[in-house]
Amino acid sequence: MGRTISTDLKTHFGKGTTTIAICWRVERKDGTVLGYTSHDKDLISDGVTYSPAEYAEVSNMEQGADGSAGNMDINVAFGEGITKIDISKGLYDDAALFVFMLNYNDLAMGIMKLVSGNLGKISIDEYGGKFDFRSLTDRLQNKTGRLYDYRCDAALGDTRCGVTLATYTFSGTVTYVTDQSIFTDTGKTEADRYYSYGTVEFTSGLNSGWIREVKAFSSGQFSLFAPMPYEIAIGDTYSAIAGCDGFLVACKDTFDNFVNYRGCPHLPGRDEISYYPDSHS
Repeated sequence: MGRTISTDLKTHFGKGTTTIAICWRVERKDGTVLGYTSHDKDLISDGVTYSPAEYAEVSNMEQGADGSAGNMDINVAFGEGITKIDISKGLYDDAALFVFMLNYNDLAMGIMKLVSGNLGKISIDEYGGKFDFRSLTDRLQNKTGRLYDYRCDAALGDTRCGVTLATYTFSGTVTYVTDQSIFTDTGKTEADRYYSYGTVEFTSGLNSGWIREVKAFSSGQFSLFAPMPYEIAIGDTYSAIAGCDGFLVACKDTFDNFVNYRGCPHLPGRDEISYYPDSHS
């Protein structure tokens, strides 16, 4: 979206009566794009269809002298293409947001961009969701950079790590259930802690499609950091990815990936830092 406004659109804004609609587009990190408009008919801009949002709206927006946008949020009722399950799965976390205006009677005039940024804090109730907005300038307030640590700061399977996750992904079937956080697969033969800090995605049953991080794995039993949203049942199938605790031993022995280790295992400890020669020796 360009930042300039066409001459025709400027002229239209100067008229006593205008035919202006507000459009907003949400781009999730999984590639899903949702477009909404305040107009009562579908509008197409840059190849994206913006549908009338009967129960979705952008609140009034204030913009500071530094270009940051504040006091703006998006309210959406479930059924407008956004579901409670997708929000709970984190599919809208940090999704990109673009808000602009156009002349719905003459789309060739182009757009006037209002603001762009990302979705921030999300709250949901039984009727819909409320998304806070974070402008691009908000990112300037974040501290960025690496910290020296014993542990690797790459995510397992990302470009810095280089591990192929498919090699360490295995399927299974639930054979015993303790509760919504603990279940067992007696067919698992991997060593204890093999899946600790990895993930489990259920592929059947009530929790199909839901993913949770594994807190601990021992003798075929999975303990999850957070409970599954629905009851786990014997016979449910799942896909589990091996976990990495970020320490050198796991990188070297489990994944044979020492060459890409991003930690600093030889940092001196507190004892070494505080040591000083004994003046009496």
